[in-house]
Amino acid sequence: MPEKIVLAYSGGLDTSIIIPWLKENYAYDVIAMVADVGQGDDVEAVVEKAYKTGASKVVVENLREEFLTGYVWPALKAGAVYENKYLLGTSLARPVIAKHQVEVALREGATAVGTVHLQIKSWEMPRFKGVDSMDRPKVNNGSEIVIDHLAPGTYDLARYVEAGHHGLFADRTTVIIEAGKTAEAGFVRKEGTAVSGKITGIDENEKIESAIAVVHPAVLPAGERAMFAPTFDAVEVKDGAFKTSKLSPGTYTVQVDVYKPEPPSQVFRSGWRMPDYQGNATVNVPATGEAVQIVIEMKSMAKPEEPKEPGGKEVGGLDSTRRRRGLAE
Repeated sequence: MPEKIVLAYSGGLDTSIIIPWLKENYAYDVIAMVADVGQGDDVEAVVEKAYKTGASKVVVENLREEFLTGYVWPALKAGAVYENKYLLGTSLARPVIAKHQVEVALREGATAVGTVHLQIKSWEMPRFKGVDSMDRPKVNNGSEIVIDHLAPGTYDLARYVEAGHHGLFADRTTVIIEAGKTAEAGFVRKEGTAVSGKITGIDENEKIESAIAVVHPAVLPAGERAMFAPTFDAVEVKDGAFKTSKLSPGTYTVQVDVYKPEPPSQVFRSGWRMPDYQGNATVNVPATGEAVQIVIEMKSMAKPEEPKEPGGKEVGGLDSTRRRRGLAE
């Protein structure tokens, strides 16, 4: 019997052409899933076209209510606008379509379904709270979880750590899912030590909003930019001191960013902020022993000047578009 696959079918040129192509090149039994999210298409005409182009079966999913309540309203509440300009259109419906496409694949016995067996054994990471996936399941420290029904492909897994006001994904690992097989991944550090640190160079009377220590590799992977360096841990700095979770043996760079209270007009539209103070140190972590002690000297970071409109009035936020417009005027 031919293998079954489920195709998200819209009735457009691309999806209509791909049905015969999949049959001719791979001999697949193609099941077309038509998602009705209120786009106004003639569903009966789309179903008829799917059969004419070679679908063995057509499944229509009415996703209007789920799309509206679970995706549209949350996006509107969040003000989800791409690059502060473009409203989300077609892309907003893709997650709910993909979700039901997988459900149809399971019901129909489609071949291309895999499983991730994510084994979490991380008692030595006290701040580790859990693992997130697209479906948002939570994993308690020391537990494990099975994430079912993933299509074959390459996936990234990471643990989410909170450090004061900040949250980062650490220990990213790649998992390859093959059809009908199970993959395993875990965040386990059997050897190594923690790193304890203190920061200096900041006046004790300086008002600090938040401070975070982040652990990166001392040497970046080939072609990797510093701002996208892998993260192994992130912890809050309190009263000028911090202590990481257990780190595997190796050489790391520990970077500390310190933020002072800042008015909203100084924050980039993306929400990203430059730290007011920054410092880093390289540390060698042994396989066993007590926490490694380090001291990091903090340095003041220069801030970009607030752009001004003609006449000296400040422009709210660091928005390059408004800055160019002000200069043009």
